[in-house]
Amino acid sequence: EFAASVMNERGDDENGPPDFALSRVDAAGAAVAAAARGHHSVLAALLDAGLDADAVDERGVHVLTAAAGGGREDAELPEARKRETETRRSSRACVRTLLAAGADADARTSRLGWKPLMAAAKAGDGEIVEMLIDAGARVDQTYHNGKTPLYCAAEWGRLEAARALLRRGADV
Repeated sequence: EFAASVMNERGDDENGPPDFALSRVDAAGAAVAAAARGHHSVLAALLDAGLDADAVDERGVHVLTAAAGGGREDAELPEARKRETETRRSSRACVRTLLAAGADADARTSRLGWKPLMAAAKAGDGEIVEMLIDAGARVDQTYHNGKTPLYCAAEWGRLEAARALLRRGADV
């Protein structure tokens, strides 16, 4: 519905969008912003409107990396913990949707070395870690500085993610 209303507002017809439609880079930037904040319904609308599940924004950030790293707050107060739980659920839905739409679990279309599994490990979400590995993410990939997803989880004190990586074969 949202995507259809956007298309109607911009003047789409049977030939597609008019010349002033968002560029792929603008759409990718919008998708990365939505995914990073766990705005699942917006991300789904963008995908329904034709966004590539392997979209990369102007900074080189892959939409799946943004989704995998979203939803983390270092919450001390009960209200902040509740917000974190809701955002994590939304981030998981974003990751699930992107993978179902064919996103590459290792985000190879991004020129950056920071990958979805590293983002999920740093965020501490063991469920997203498992989803990405199930979709083919390499457990022992390394960032340009030599850090692995397990290192990222350990560095940020993310026990749930570290345990998930160890269960799935990360080298110690």
